[in-house]
Amino acid sequence: MARQRRINLPSCLYHVICRSNPGCCLFLKDADRRHFLKSLEKYSELFQFKIHAFCLMDTHVHLLAESAAANLSEFMRRLILSHTVWFHQRHDTHGHLFSGRFKSLVVDKEAYLLALTRYIHLNPVESGIVKKAEDYPWSSLCFYAAPHIAPPFLYTRETLLWFGGNPQEYLRYIREGLDEGTKPNILKQRYIGAEHFAKRINAMQEAKMGIDPGTMEKEKREQIYAETRLKMMCQKLGCKVEFFKAKRKKDKKYLYALVVLVYLLRENTEWSYRKIAEFTGISTIYAQKVYGNTGKMLEIKEIKNWIRYLNKAL
Repeated sequence: MARQRRINLPSCLYHVICRSNPGCCLFLKDADRRHFLKSLEKYSELFQFKIHAFCLMDTHVHLLAESAAANLSEFMRRLILSHTVWFHQRHDTHGHLFSGRFKSLVVDKEAYLLALTRYIHLNPVESGIVKKAEDYPWSSLCFYAAPHIAPPFLYTRETLLWFGGNPQEYLRYIREGLDEGTKPNILKQRYIGAEHFAKRINAMQEAKMGIDPGTMEKEKREQIYAETRLKMMCQKLGCKVEFFKAKRKKDKKYLYALVVLVYLLRENTEWSYRKIAEFTGISTIYAQKVYGNTGKMLEIKEIKNWIRYLNKAL
């Protein structure tokens, strides 16, 4: 049976669940969890996502994420890849860390925002890890209790407004717990909402076509970003773009320049590996391999110098 096409729409609220491969843990140390949150902050800013809630469990992650553009899939690919590369390098492991596709449910925000934050924050209680949700240190609930220390990517204000901005009232709401009447209503394994909400989202997905002006402007900026850095590389190397693409196979300094270019495009744009490959004149598989090895290569002095040089144009 063919898998359903993922719903990718702007201005949508998603409940996202990522699970580990059977027998694997996503986090072995607190440093792993801190790195995941750091990546979440980085990519939510890059892809313009508001994170309303999160919970990091040993074998899975819950996110309540609201999109500005139709880019959920790329946002999650970057987040998952970043954590996988970090985890394997730190723990000297290999293979698939996450199990298959991440699950995403489109949420009727008006009806289920509060219920979803409660469901996510109560996950450690439901799993028997803690008795009180606020005692679990790796969910966003601790920041709801103290909004003034919340990280920039976490958007607590909208939820707390339902409680007059009072964190203690929200904590009281969390402690009421879950029952069959308050659990999210999952429809067709794609939606959290009523039938009319599902029909409206489905119609929007089917009608989606073309690129909005905001997306076109962003793509233009990213193209300029890429072309500027390629031009700077060639100026420093004293060669034309065509010569750079041919020379890198034989000269290490050209190869280092390519590694840095792939790294910067992957980190600072929404470009896919295919688009990076087309721009740099390499294969998609090679682009993936280059980026996958950047963790170790970033310690090389010549590569550090290249990054400092190219970041001057930021």
